[in-house]
Order: sequence, then structure tokens, then C-alpha cells
Amino acid sequence: MMKGAGTVAAEGIGVAPAPLLEGGQSVRVGVTDPDRKYVFGLDVIRASAILLVIISHTKVALMGLGVAGVELFFVLSGYLVGGIFLTEILRARDGFGTLLVRFWRRRWARTIPSYLLFFVIWLVLLPPADMSVSNLARYALFLQNFAWPSDGFYAVSWSLAVEEWFYIIIPGLATILLVATRRPWLSLGVTCAFIVVASAIIRLIPVITDFNFGMRMLVIYRLDALAIGVLAAMLARQKPHLWLLCGRAWPAALLVLAVLSYVTIDYRVGMPNWQATLLLSSLPLASVILLARAVPFRDRGGAIGASIKKISQWSYSLYLCHFPILMMLYQIPGYSDLSSFEKMLAKIVALGVAILISAALYTLFEKPFLYVLSPRKLVRTGDSGEALRDRSELSPPVFGHR
Repeated sequence: MMKGAGTVAAEGIGVAPAPLLEGGQSVRVGVTDPDRKYVFGLDVIRASAILLVIISHTKVALMGLGVAGVELFFVLSGYLVGGIFLTEILRARDGFGTLLVRFWRRRWARTIPSYLLFFVIWLVLLPPADMSVSNLARYALFLQNFAWPSDGFYAVSWSLAVEEWFYIIIPGLATILLVATRRPWLSLGVTCAFIVVASAIIRLIPVITDFNFGMRMLVIYRLDALAIGVLAAMLARQKPHLWLLCGRAWPAALLVLAVLSYVTIDYRVGMPNWQATLLLSSLPLASVILLARAVPFRDRGGAIGASIKKISQWSYSLYLCHFPILMMLYQIPGYSDLSSFEKMLAKIVALGVAILISAALYTLFEKPFLYVLSPRKLVRTGDSGEALRDRSELSPPVFGHR
């Protein structure tokens, strides 16, 4: 991620056409211009998503913004990481098993060091009530919210667990199909379609006792959001004009995302499961349309463009560090006695500190690990192929609502 979310260069969405393994046809990798090596619009989506998330944690009434930010992160992550994986299997020179291991190594070099760093920080500053080895091991292995609610410790980690299991399950299943069929497009497309359908089906099964913590934030119910992003990347390559045409529906998509994000927060226990399925399927679909609209954006330069790039570049560290900073602010003696205006100023200062810390973490921690653990193309291109962690999708447990 050394050049922000839009830099996909030699590995992703914006590279020159690559040979296709099915039928010998060529594939157009570019979204609007195959020679574009930087897609500023993806930085716009990434920066917008992280800002929505951190703002949502400053006030309970703003929690719906965090839901929207999470969905944007999930879809962007699927779009970028799916695009990278597709490019790699189309250009495969080694065995598919070797390719998969290399893919996992590069993803984990990007996400796990910072994840573990903040795992330790949470243990020191905001320790869980349950300090048992089994509970901490769940967080270390991204099992804290696999099919059950987490206990609230390391609150922002729930979406990162969704992302990590996306890395494992979708590329893993696609590689199995690829070995059997030798057809990259079919293998990845069938895998993602299966995940989308399966996620919708299993959301119809449980008795919902807590929609947000018992369904929206659980891995097994949310992988379809990232799979939809992967399918969007495939559409952008195969039918670029149709992909950009989807972006014309952005006003309706923005309205749907805004309304449903707040419906999600206010979701009442007892509503039928089909409504939960419809809700969790509609959020990523609306996000995909906004992504399609953002892709053609061009960087006009100036302070705004530079700020968007930097916020996008620092977004993973910012996602990880902003929440504990806010939590510690809220626990300062006398904070609750401040006026509303004073609290607002304190939160602005806290978020400013979080941005500075995220910039330092990116420079002094993230980048060195990328150089050491995944030196090949990451050094030259910046490995921006993840969202929320990247990771990409950074998503939030909302303050007061986890």
C-alpha cells in the first residue's frame, strides 16, 4: 500500500493487458484506460470509508456512518484483492499451489504485523475481562467472531477477521477449482457466486437475537460482501463499459446506502430473517455502484488530492489506532463533565493525534515489514491491493455499539 489504494500497478486493476489462459484471448485489465497505473477514485473511496468510520465513533447518533464505511471497505477490498488474485492466476508461471501460498504470504505480510501490534496494545491498555489462553488464541487466529459474537475486546478486529477469512476461503476454493478446470475466470466466478448464494441462504437459518453482533459482524454471514467486490473486478475487466455504466446509478445507490446503514443500526429483534438477508445483500450492492462511479475520478492535484492520497495510504493504521485513542479519551477523569462543545474539541484533537500516529506507524512499522516480509513487487508498486487492511476493509465496531 505504499502508494495508496489506487496504486495497483504490476499486480492489479490498472496494469497493461495480460494473456488469458482460457482460449488464448487477451484480457483488458484497465478499468477505463488499460495504461493507467493509478486509479485516484479508489483512493477517494478508501479515504471516504475510513473517515466515515472514525467519525462514527465520536457520537452514537453517527453510528450509521460507520456501517456505510465498513461496506465500502469490504467491497473495495474484494475489488482490489480479487483483481490481484485474478491477475496472478491469469499470468501463472508456477504451480497454482505455489501461487496461492505466495498470494497468502503477501497478504499476511501486509495485514498481520500491524494487527498483532495493536493486539498487544489492547492487551496492555484495554485488556479483556477474559484473559484465558483460549480466548486470546481466538483473537490471534481470527476466530473471535467466526460464527459467534466476540466479547468486545479489540473491538475493531471483527472486520479484519472477515477480511482474513476472505483471503483464505475464496482464493483457496478458486484454486481447487482451477486445478480441476484450468479455467481462471470460471473458477473464480463460480467460487464468488457460491459464496454470495451460500451467505444469503445461511442468513435465513438462525434465530436473530442480536442482528449487529449476532449476524452483521460474524464472518460466516459477511463473506458475500467481499465476493461481490471480486465479481465487480471481473466485470470491470470483461465488460468495462457496462461496469462504468453501473456508476450512473450512483444517486440511488448513495441514498440506499445511507438509509440502510441507519436501518441496520436500528434493526429490531424479531424482524424476519429474509429482511436481514435483503439488508446485508443490498448494502454491498449499493457500495459497488458507488465504486463504479468513483473509478473514473481524476486527481486534479492540490491540497485536497494530496490529502486524499495520504489518508488512503494511512487508512489501515488509522483504523487500528483511532478507536483505542478515543476510548482512552472517554475514560479521562472529568471528561464526562465537559460541555458538548468541549467534548467535540477534545475528539477533534484526539482524531488529529490518531492521524499523526497512523502516519508514523505507516512509515516506521508498516513499510519496513512490507520490505522485509514481501520484498518482490511490493517495494516497487506499493501493494495497495487490499482494502480494509489494507484491508483492507476497515470496518468498525461502533462506539457504544462496539
